Amino acid sequence: MLEDETGKRLPAKTVFSLAIELLKRDLLEDCHKQLADDLSEDDIKWVLTVPAIWNDGAKQFMREAAEQAGIPRSQLKIALEPEAASLYCRYLPVQKGHEENSLASFKPGTKYIVLDAGGRSFK
Repeated sequence: MLEDETGKRLPAKTVFSLAIELLKRDLLEDCHKQLADDLSEDDIKWVLTVPAIWNDGAKQFMREAAEQAGIPRSQLKIALEPEAASLYCRYLPVQKGHEENSLASFKPGTKYIVLDAGGRSFK
């Protein structure tokens, strides 16, 4: 159960599901504005990221919340945040002087580091 600042309590899965449903609806509205009706929900593969420290039960919770939000299990992947960040960085254009290079143009074997500092505050 989660409690808001007024003391109202709701099941955590309901809160997560409603948040996912809102994000899904916003994305679909934007896609339909830009692509007219060329895109159907069946064309979308949904990827939800979760913290790397989450155990299998927490990942299952997220999967169930997404399904409750209307995302079919067959179209859903759960990815760890550091892995998603690494893939993002792999294709992130970087500025070098006046040239723009892409990390994707690195030669095979090139190494880079992604630091996941987590959401904790450090003292």
